[in-house]
Amino acid sequence: MAEQLVYNAKSNVYGVLYHSEGNITTMKCPNCSAEASESAKFCSECGFLLKDKQAAKIFDMSSPHAYTPHHIAEEILSNKSVMEGERKQVTVLFADVSGFTSISGRLDPEDVHKIMDGTFHILTETIHKYQGTINQFTGDGIMALFGAPLAIEGNADKACQAALEIQHLVGHYALKLSDRFGIDFKMRIGLNTGLVFVGSIGDDLRMDYTALGDTTNLASRLEGMATPGSILVSAFTYKRAKNDFIFKEAVQAKVKGKEASVDIYELLDRRKTSTKITERQVTSVLVGRDKELSILEEQVRKGIGGEGCIVNIIGEAGIGKSRLKVELTKLLIAKETKILEGRATTIDRGTSYYPLISLLRRWAEIRGDDGAETASLKLESAVRNICREETYEIFPFIATLMGMELKDEYAERVAGIVGEALENIIAKHVSELIIHISEIKPLVLIIEDLHWADESTFKLLEFLYRAATGRRIVFINLLRPAYEERDKHILRVEEESSLPVTTITLHPLDGDSSALLIDKLLHVKGLPTKLKDMIVERSGGNPFFIEEVLRSILDEGGVRVAADGQFEVTDKIDNVFIPYTINDVLMSRFDRLDDQTKEIVKVASVIGRSFFHRVLTEILEDGRDIESDLSYLKSIQILDERRRIGEVEYFFKHALAQEVAYQSIIIERRKALHLSVAKAIESIFRDRLSEFYGT
Repeated sequence: MAEQLVYNAKSNVYGVLYHSEGNITTMKCPNCSAEASESAKFCSECGFLLKDKQAAKIFDMSSPHAYTPHHIAEEILSNKSVMEGERKQVTVLFADVSGFTSISGRLDPEDVHKIMDGTFHILTETIHKYQGTINQFTGDGIMALFGAPLAIEGNADKACQAALEIQHLVGHYALKLSDRFGIDFKMRIGLNTGLVFVGSIGDDLRMDYTALGDTTNLASRLEGMATPGSILVSAFTYKRAKNDFIFKEAVQAKVKGKEASVDIYELLDRRKTSTKITERQVTSVLVGRDKELSILEEQVRKGIGGEGCIVNIIGEAGIGKSRLKVELTKLLIAKETKILEGRATTIDRGTSYYPLISLLRRWAEIRGDDGAETASLKLESAVRNICREETYEIFPFIATLMGMELKDEYAERVAGIVGEALENIIAKHVSELIIHISEIKPLVLIIEDLHWADESTFKLLEFLYRAATGRRIVFINLLRPAYEERDKHILRVEEESSLPVTTITLHPLDGDSSALLIDKLLHVKGLPTKLKDMIVERSGGNPFFIEEVLRSILDEGGVRVAADGQFEVTDKIDNVFIPYTINDVLMSRFDRLDDQTKEIVKVASVIGRSFFHRVLTEILEDGRDIESDLSYLKSIQILDERRRIGEVEYFFKHALAQEVAYQSIIIERRKALHLSVAKAIESIFRDRLSEFYGT
């Protein structure tokens, strides 16, 4: 019979659970171990407040399901490939308490337990906030993965942000521990980014996630080398995060298990503004989007004339949505408008109204390093400049939306208003604010990455759309295709409004436009035609993919500038890997697919860039109906279809998509699938095998 200290969320009771064959038989007080009813508020023996909301929830660390958020756990369990194992690009984070052995020796075991319980709360909540997954507890610390089991975009950035926040929160926690116990409490953190094998051991979530390989080992070594309170990162993590974070200059150090010295960086802080301009000046430009820009310009012109409208710009990651928005802001017509921008993010999906909050912060010119009082004063001043005598009515509800603390008469204005009534009043006053702004100057509201927005954002947009009817207000939404829940919200919100809706769908660039983009990106002509064709082929006409492949080739020395000023290909061209930025984008798309559809993508990737329908169905062998899955993959622009030599043939629209899917498959299964492909071709095309010798 196993004993575990846990928190019962259903009854909000802290206690000791005793398990008998998996069933809870008894709950005991964590203070004196006396039996306690789940409905009890206090322990009948010692008077311990069982429902003390200030008390730390005590972790059950026996298996990942005890500390993995429910929605993540469900995604993992529904994803067969995650359970079987995959190869993924991730950032690994190790964190532990400095001098834990000394602390343990000085304090009572119960006090040590309470200290570590509070520490694990900080770690788990921060890791999950930034979309990481706790891989395992290490006694006095944790190992966490960013980008596995489920891929996320920008995993190195998210891991760095989590590490900084952990150190910040632990710093405050340490002050309390110093006062109470007289100890110097600090953590060490190590980060490394690279390829790992990620799999599971055990059944359901009663298992450990494993992340094996040199990437994990180096992260662990860096954590061990870190001084108390510091964060050390590898050169691989630094390369990914250097545009958004501040690091100490690299030092070379010997690391156990490595023959050569490695560069080690200390992470210091997040940059106030990103520095994503490289010394090569490879920056994206607008190519092949004249028609789409004209449509967008026309809708803004209508808005200036008093015809409020909605414009949805839809396209896959990197296709040029943001670039189209930037080009709009450069047009003369944009000078006649007030443009306000907000953005939804994966990190802030749990924050209600976040895209509109970010938009209002920019409007009020609130900086990231502004304190609470400064931010509140800036917002009040911005509202007063627009709303004049209505400030008393409007400001407190805008401030409440933005999570600001109110004082005096403003606090009294919102006192007692809660729930749906508060939401409706907030929506009403946000609507009034944007109407006031539009009366001074036509207003263009742009929300990027609306596909990440939460339901509260769509509810508020519904109010705003209604308010904009017949007003000089244009809503421009930038979003990706194939987000089912998001699409339902958008359809409902747009149907409830009377605003006209225009959809601009961005498609991949054609070959000529792609080649022109490469020339413009380099600012120099002379890239060998063969290499240019290779870049166009691999990128599939996606401007972001083109730029990132080009960066990768330049970074790895695949091309160099010769004495005559022309580019020449070097022997390193074959060693250029898929840029991590593209890998993250594509793997996160694949991980959003249901298990069967993702399996089809993986099997297809083994067959090749293109594959015959009959070969695919022969390999799958289970007689499943895959037509709807293939149609869906076409609709989200992963696959396309054609006929060749009398057969239905599908092909990956991006060669990079096929490569990323293929590289995620563990090698043992890859070999088995290659054999299945060969057998299927021999079976189906036995009379024309010579056409498939290359395959």
